[in-house]
Amino acid sequence: MQPELGASWRGTNRRMPLRRFPYSIVYLLLPEEIRVIAIAHQRRKPGYWRGRH
Repeated sequence: MQPELGASWRGTNRRMPLRRFPYSIVYLLLPEEIRVIAIAHQRRKPGYWRGRH
């Protein structure tokens, strides 16, 4: 696994768009783990999911 493939996005978060689907995985790369913050639809209002975590 290569967790650094996702681009830096909004500070320390990273974002990896999925190829076949209009979703991105937003995650936080920590020293001992990868924490998934959201699976966000790319065509919705940016950040609509922030209040849910």
